[in-house]
Amino acid sequence: EAKLVNGTVEIYWNKPDERAVEYIVKKTYKKNLFNAINEEFEGVLSPEFIDKEIYAGATYSYIIYSIDKDGIRSEPSIEINLQTSKSNKTLLQGTPEKKIVKDFEQKVQKEPVQKVRRAVNKDVVIISNDFN
Repeated sequence: EAKLVNGTVEIYWNKPDERAVEYIVKKTYKKNLFNAINEEFEGVLSPEFIDKEIYAGATYSYIIYSIDKDGIRSEPSIEINLQTSKSNKTLLQGTPEKKIVKDFEQKVQKEPVQKVRRAVNKDVVIISNDFN
């Protein structure tokens, strides 16, 4: 079950197997057909996930994997898809890309940055001040 509640996405599921000790939630944010940002949240210990970083006018997909005590990952769950309204004022405005740049700029001001990695369109983008 997934629902949008007060600017967050709440996802709840039944424990698929008694051997599951934790879960991985894979989130994909789609700005348009060609741009996507993927994130994986590891170490989720209960069959619920609350996502507080939700932007207006965006499409989100979530897939859940269970992990057993031996570290074996299950097959993916059914994909959960959610589209948010551009006019929803309870959601974050702008795009995650703007947040990434802002976070990077703040980090640069605080300390030298060696490498920052973020998955975009399933490729890895590396920003570095080390040109050797």
